[in-house]
Amino acid sequence: MTTFSPRLDLPFLEAAQAQKHVTHNEALERLDLIVQGTLEAFDAVLPPAAPAEGACWHLGTAPTGVWAGHDGQIAAFAGGGWLFVTPAIGWRLWDRAGGMLRVNTGAGWDRIGGPPDLDNLAGVGVNAASDETNRLVVASDATLLTHAGAGHQLKVNKATAIDTASLLFQSGWSGRAEMGLAGNDDFAIKVSADGPSFVEALRIDAATGAVTLPATPVVATGPQPPALCQLRNTDTTTDLLSLDFADVPMNGVADMHDTAVFARLGDGIQCLQAGRVRIHGQVTGDGGTLQRVAFNLSVAVNGTRFPGIGQSSYARSWSGHRTGTSAISRWLDVAAGDVITLQSQKASDILGPMVMTAGESILIVEHYR
Repeated sequence: MTTFSPRLDLPFLEAAQAQKHVTHNEALERLDLIVQGTLEAFDAVLPPAAPAEGACWHLGTAPTGVWAGHDGQIAAFAGGGWLFVTPAIGWRLWDRAGGMLRVNTGAGWDRIGGPPDLDNLAGVGVNAASDETNRLVVASDATLLTHAGAGHQLKVNKATAIDTASLLFQSGWSGRAEMGLAGNDDFAIKVSADGPSFVEALRIDAATGAVTLPATPVVATGPQPPALCQLRNTDTTTDLLSLDFADVPMNGVADMHDTAVFARLGDGIQCLQAGRVRIHGQVTGDGGTLQRVAFNLSVAVNGTRFPGIGQSSYARSWSGHRTGTSAISRWLDVAAGDVITLQSQKASDILGPMVMTAGESILIVEHYR
């Protein structure tokens, strides 16, 4: 015959046992502590200085003092000393500090009473089931988020700039519209006809606030002024009297420069956009001591001269008129990337040098978009 009960570990009375009241009272004491038991706190590790008779605690990991070595047990103060009881699976005890009933599952003490613990839930489903991706799922005709006396904000946060924080609108579980921060910090709205392929309709730059409509054609509402680029020379060494037409260096000083349409490249101006352009060129050369010299001026695209020339006036040092000037104007259709330059060639039999005067020669390109 066993000497203790299998469930509550209560001592049995032995046959012909002396002082049976001692064993009986010990069993009653354990019953008094365990049945309808109340714990002052769970996971306690520090014994109280003056415990009340009959007070009990659930011990946590590595308790100290007189509780040392009794991890996970119930410590009860009874008869002026400590009694330690190992709880069995299924025991229910009241948590006085938490205001709830707890049950021992073997893996821990789960709450079965008091206010629900809603922190760190794995998921919440309202009229639906949540999953690993959609931790909050609501199936209803409407969802209401309201204020608590003042304003109300709905926040969608992402970890880094290259992540996505957005609202996705679906039809039959297939995406049709999305707005938010997708892959960067610019606010964008995009739409889809099939789900996989999206077209960006609007973008707001995070740094400048500038709004662009990538999918909306630009419609001119009236005459648009041309984009302009005007360059002046700083070169004063290139001979304008070459035997064959050669580029005249004009990329010295930019008086006007629409950087969205033009770039300064080589001896001239590069068009970044296709379109129709009007070109104006004027070059002034100094013949020095030469007696009768002049030059021809022409327009070139990508190094190929465009037909048509303008001849300069003659420079005659003997008369005190040492400079000659030529001007030319042309309309051209250009492709994106084309480079426009001025080219010169001698217009008289006398060889140079005849060089430009500083800052007196210009190349102007007007781009009509």
